[in-house]
Amino acid sequence: MGKRYDTPVVLTEEGLQHVLETFLKVPAFVFDVESVGEHRGVPAYNEVTWLSMASDGATAVIPMGHPIGSRKVGEYKEPRTDCNGKVKYFRMPIWDKPPKQLTPERVFSVLAPLFLSDTIVKIAHGLPTFDAPTIEKYLPEPVHPPMDCTLTLRWLINENLKMYGLKPRTKYDYGVDYDQDNTGRCVEKYPFDAVAHYAFMDSVYAWLIYRKWRPAIEEEGLEQVHDVETDLMPAITRMSLQGMPVDVPRLKKLDGILSKRLVGIEAEVYQAAGARFNINSNVQKQRMLFSPRKDGGQGLKPWMLTDEGRKKKERGEEPNLSWWSVKDEVLESYPHNDLANSLRDYAETAKLLSTYVRSWLGEKGNPKKPCRIINKRLYFTLKQYGADTGRFSSSHPNVQNIKRADTDDGKLIRGVFVAPAADERLVVADYRAVELVVLASLIGYGALFDGFWDGIDPHAVCASKILQVAPEDVTRDQRQTYGKTLGFTIVNGAGWRRVANMTGKSERESRSILIKHEREFPEIYEYKQETFREARKHKPAYVRTLFGRKRRVSYLMSPEPGMRRFAERQLFNTKIQGGAADIMKLGLVRTDRLYQEQLPEAHLISTIHDELIAVSPLGCSEKARGLMVEGMTGPDIQKYLRVPLTVDSAIVSRWSDAK
Repeated sequence: MGKRYDTPVVLTEEGLQHVLETFLKVPAFVFDVESVGEHRGVPAYNEVTWLSMASDGATAVIPMGHPIGSRKVGEYKEPRTDCNGKVKYFRMPIWDKPPKQLTPERVFSVLAPLFLSDTIVKIAHGLPTFDAPTIEKYLPEPVHPPMDCTLTLRWLINENLKMYGLKPRTKYDYGVDYDQDNTGRCVEKYPFDAVAHYAFMDSVYAWLIYRKWRPAIEEEGLEQVHDVETDLMPAITRMSLQGMPVDVPRLKKLDGILSKRLVGIEAEVYQAAGARFNINSNVQKQRMLFSPRKDGGQGLKPWMLTDEGRKKKERGEEPNLSWWSVKDEVLESYPHNDLANSLRDYAETAKLLSTYVRSWLGEKGNPKKPCRIINKRLYFTLKQYGADTGRFSSSHPNVQNIKRADTDDGKLIRGVFVAPAADERLVVADYRAVELVVLASLIGYGALFDGFWDGIDPHAVCASKILQVAPEDVTRDQRQTYGKTLGFTIVNGAGWRRVANMTGKSERESRSILIKHEREFPEIYEYKQETFREARKHKPAYVRTLFGRKRRVSYLMSPEPGMRRFAERQLFNTKIQGGAADIMKLGLVRTDRLYQEQLPEAHLISTIHDELIAVSPLGCSEKARGLMVEGMTGPDIQKYLRVPLTVDSAIVSRWSDAK
């Protein structure tokens, strides 16, 4: 790969000063960084080797320690061992020396006024999760707002895109595919001019995407939600550098506990099946569950088609066992079958072991499965984008699916997160029934609405209506089953089968529960129909959340009834869960600001589900808790809701002790 055309590479102090003077005159600019090192993807530990910048009429590419030049001067043979243990030799290039470059410390010292400006908008594709936290270790202060992120921007404008990366978006918007070699994955292996060109293209196209799509925020009526998302960015930047403190010995011990449990459940599966089979094979699970008993199966009646099975049915093909799904929702529908129950337990335990414990610890010597824990802290990418409803998601690794604290497995995983020192504590606050708060607020009347104002637990209200008893007579188990577990599931469109799974009731009794729920909460069903009527007025159909976030679902108009019902569930779930996401994100913004202004010794480290988690010195942990409660429920939050919003808060040494 050679030089394509002149790229504005900056190698001197004079050139760097010119960059500063030029970009101080623009109202906004895009920047992009390339990093190296063992932990190149972890902003707290990586090393910056390239910075590129772009705005209207201004571009710059600044190398800071790229190790090789642009001219090939020879070759050498590199030995590599293949999967069979055989050594093979690969011809590798030898490059000339690179030009003399400025250091990251010098570059960011000179450019600090740009990144610390209170008026110039700093933009990057993935700004709060990578670019901003990566450069902060070189700056005297954190990057100042205003900020924006082209990745989040595109997600707000169209939450149904499959890929939000800069390369796919550039190819889609401009038909340009400028990085077929995937240079950014390992920049130090590519020649100097090639990386300079790549960095230049990254920043230029990120700027073009920003210019193209930023006006759509106003055109689509997304100003309020965009403000919340950009206000989040300083907090996410800080959290990206913090990591979550982990009790590593306990995590390793948990590996052994779950491994032993998995072996025991595997034996239960074989015993229930009456034969050994590959538990991880869907084909074999289909055979064991749905084949007649005379053929060695359980003789269960399948009811949910796989995607492939649906296509085959539409083509009129002859049905067979491979058509039918064995996902958890299906297994859950056979509560009295030992094999189905054991398979569910096996899948859940295997997920705990692989998704959390082993993916966090990594595999020694395997670069594809690195340890995610550095200096006793788990680092992950907290993404404000990715979930259709607007909720947070996360990756590398995913921590958003950690089970809730009121489950045994949830406590098990949460138990590995601890305060980092003896004189520090975790401060935790969890919204109480926030989705039902949003639902009651949107409707504005009815049993749930009245219950909130009367100080009655909403789950008890739901259970009391279904069971036809007074709220004070609802038992703890009834509240859990008929209120917390069942109530919102019904609101989201659950049918009699799912109700039967959750309650252990017959089909007749389950249908009766659904009838009672609709009779006791008619306002919910009326509001749902009103939501769908409003959505159908638009093409494509969409709903808006509390802060105006859009969720577009075109198949609400599908001629297929099943697809329409699926669309309705998605839209209504977004209306409620998306409203909860709006509240959660604003609560995080406000809590972070209160800490910055009144208690800088405390800092947020994560948000999971409806919880915020912070670390505070023990001596001021009560103040930290008070500020968190204020941030999550104060007047600037409550003004968006028509019923009281509350949180459960705690000060603990271990996250699992918060509830």
